[in-house]
This record gives sequence, C-alpha cells and structure tokens, in this order.
Amino acid sequence: MKKRIFSLLTAAMVLCVALSGCGMNKEKAIEQLESALKENASMDSGNMTAEVEAQVQLGSDSIDMNLAVEGAFKDQMQTMALKVSGDMMGMPLDSQLYQTEGFSYTLDPESGKYLKQESAMSAEQYQNLMTLSQTEMVEMYLDAAKVAEDFAFTEEEKALRINFTMPTEQLEQMQQMISTTMLDEMLPMMEQQLRSSVEEQLDALLGSMELDQEQLDALIDEQIQALIEMEKQLFTSLQITKLHCDMLIEDGAINEQTLEMGLEFALKDLVEALGMTDAANVPETCALNMNIHSLVQNRNEDIQIEIPEFTAENLLAA
Repeated sequence: MKKRIFSLLTAAMVLCVALSGCGMNKEKAIEQLESALKENASMDSGNMTAEVEAQVQLGSDSIDMNLAVEGAFKDQMQTMALKVSGDMMGMPLDSQLYQTEGFSYTLDPESGKYLKQESAMSAEQYQNLMTLSQTEMVEMYLDAAKVAEDFAFTEEEKALRINFTMPTEQLEQMQQMISTTMLDEMLPMMEQQLRSSVEEQLDALLGSMELDQEQLDALIDEQIQALIEMEKQLFTSLQITKLHCDMLIEDGAINEQTLEMGLEFALKDLVEALGMTDAANVPETCALNMNIHSLVQNRNEDIQIEIPEFTAENLLAA
C-alpha cells in the first residue's frame, strides 16, 4: 500500500511539473510579445478606432482635451480615411483627413471644402513616419519589457494581456529616435511641401499688394525658415516623461492597447523661434499627458475605404 501511495504521489508530482512547463511565465510572455510586435510592424491594412484623453499643462494652467478617431487604412497607409471629433484646447473639433494616390485632403469646416496637398514622402518613408520605424521600436519595447520593474501579464480567454512601464533608458532612446527621424529625414523632405503651402497662403494674403518676385521669394523663404526652426526646436527639446503600455495579444497580434504617455517640450524657445518678441509671459515648458485607447479590426483584410470624389467644386482654390 505504501509503495502504491508513493507511486501515485510520484506520478502526481511529475504531472504537476509537466503542466507547469505548459503554463505561462515571463520568458514565454515576452516571446509572445516579440512575435506580436513584429506582426504589428508588418500590418498593411485595417479599421481603427481610438479614444484620446489628454491634459495640456501650461505653467499653472491646465486644459483638458478629448478626441475620438475613427478610420481605415491600407497600402502601407498610403490610402487612408480618418475622422476626428471632440474638443481641442477648448475648441470643438470635427475634421476629416483622406490620403490617396500621393495626395492628402483635409476638410476645412468653415467652407466645407478640402485642402489638397501633395505628399512629400514615398510610401515607405510615410509608413516609417507613422510607425516611427517599427523595426527599431520592436527591440526597444522588448528591452523595456525585460527590465521593467512592474512587468506583469495576465492570461485571459484566448488572449494574453501584458503591462509594463518603459524605463528611463528606453524612453531616452525613443525620444532620440523620434528627434533623429524628424530632423534628419522628414523635415528636409517636407520643406518643398511647406514651400507650396506658404506660397498659397501668401498669395491669398498678399494678392492685393504689389510685390515683385524677388520680394515674394524672400518673404516665402523667411516664413519657411521660421517654420523649420520651430520644428527643430520642438523635436530637439522633446522629452518623453512616461510611457505605460497595456497590450492585449490575441491571435498573435496586438489589436487592442492602452498607452499612458507624457510629453514635454520647451514652449518658450519654440515661440521665440517663430520671431514673436513678446514671449516674456510664455511658460518655459508645455507638458502633455495622454491616455490613448486604440482598437484595430479587420487586420490585413481586403477592406474597402470610402473616399469622396475630389473635384474643382469641393477643393479649396490654390
């Protein structure tokens, strides 16, 4: 009898060990996270919704913002339709943005017409901007997950939920990557697009004034350099103060996630870069704290995107 009981106990222990090997642990959770991040990096199409709650901190003042985003994208985000509604900085917002065949179309709420702009970037470059170079981001997120003190995972029905806060080292790497991408790659390509936009605005504003082409070109260059300098100031001073990730891995991909993110940049330097002389009362910094919940459906399916027909009648005059 003792031998039989010992045999049963031994068998039970072996079974427990075997079962524990099939269960989830941190190493396996990170393996699933790596696979899911790589799957997300290769995403080509989908329907997306997002809710953004944000607070802008300007010195002792704070302003709440709430936005709802609904849209669809495909073809490496070269074909896209987005609708954004809510309130921003105390003002109601109801906007539409479409991208197709190398052009973007932004709805002007006042006229009900669309502003057409040519894309300054190729499909690959645009996707890199939208995804912030996911290949590098995958490694950054994995490094953060491995060393994050609050890394946690929960097995849910047919899914795995992962939570962690990105440590300081990875935050610094991320903000450096964003700055480098914008300053060294995107801004030079966007300069021509900026020039076209400034030319259109100045033509409309100065149409009644007698300016020769040399004076007009000098004014356009001055405006462009001010905008470029503003962008440089923004991304040079940008700091990511917090990033907490709540990711739901389902069917091998992250289709639902919530990000708590904090950003800060040198507001006073940015205002001074625009040439505004009265910047004495402008706060030194502007902080932005966001909670972003997003959901992607119909991933990599052959989805249909409804895009209006753009004609001379519904486009803003150049």
